[in-house]
Amino acid sequence: MAGSSDSSRPMVVGVASTLSWAVARCLAAAGTPPVVLGWHRFSPMSLLPGCRRYVAWDGIRWTGGEVELSAVEGIERACRENGIGVVVPADYDAGLLLARAGALTAARTVPVPSAEDIRSLHDKWRLTGVLQRLRVPFPASELARDAAGLLGTALRFPVVTKPLAKWGGIGFQVHATPGDLRLAVDAGTLAAPFPLLVQEFVPGCDVGISFLARRGRLVAYSMFEHVRDGERRFYDDPRLRGHVERLLEETRYDGVGHVDTRRDGERGECQVLEFNPRFWASLLYALRAGVNYPDLLVRLDEIAGDPVRTARPGRVTLEAAERALSLAVRWWERAYVAVHRLGERRAPTVKA
Repeated sequence: MAGSSDSSRPMVVGVASTLSWAVARCLAAAGTPPVVLGWHRFSPMSLLPGCRRYVAWDGIRWTGGEVELSAVEGIERACRENGIGVVVPADYDAGLLLARAGALTAARTVPVPSAEDIRSLHDKWRLTGVLQRLRVPFPASELARDAAGLLGTALRFPVVTKPLAKWGGIGFQVHATPGDLRLAVDAGTLAAPFPLLVQEFVPGCDVGISFLARRGRLVAYSMFEHVRDGERRFYDDPRLRGHVERLLEETRYDGVGHVDTRRDGERGECQVLEFNPRFWASLLYALRAGVNYPDLLVRLDEIAGDPVRTARPGRVTLEAAERALSLAVRWWERAYVAVHRLGERRAPTVKA
């Protein structure tokens, strides 16, 4: 009951409903449906299976792109009122907040990377420096601080322009020729603000590798390629796994994460595009392939010495009802954010 803590009772915290929903579904599948603490005042998660209870995370504010530390008070209060034993951050904002705050008083927090590692790995330009130092393959890249620098790029076309700290394809644009790039600059239609990342476009197949690590050691991982919408093919690539292990060892990484790569159609090599120090949108596919990352994260200290877990090879699809529920949460979130912006004009941009 409220006020009495249960060390096994989880609470998922986040501002991106699509990720909170996926994490909650995984925990429910493991037999521990969580309380969900979310930025939205109302959420369909309060009505859907897999969520014990939905609680509005009141009073959170963003300064300099990061949630203010005062938001931890809302987490502590929700833990006490709901008898929470363990807190699981679902997205970048929640993970960074808990990393900055340190230990909670009302419940334990699952392992998360340091705040500095979260920031540096999430920032696409800073990530290229880490990749270069570790000799992990990535597309030729430049930092463009203004329009003149962008138009003067020495990279081969086509090129991609990207925001430094967004995810889920937000602000990504492919420019086939220098003329196309100049047209976008002159017309003011660049989707990414300056400074931005410029990379040579890698033709080929999208490949993702998800993982769980403890102090830099791989505990679980799964690797897949996008077959089509609603379907993933899980397989293994020792070379790509080795690249990710070097990244984890370098940072003594704690917790979950996901690396987006693209397999070069000419050389057959996966080049790292993005590092997400958080849960990811395809979490439910990994669950169907045999790896329940949220449940493993909650139990990380007790399983850290076990043999490395990995996904079953083969194709995975989601049931129609599961996809429909996930899409409903996503579209509801977009509508909520749009309405909130009209009212207060200070909502964050969130997308899984």
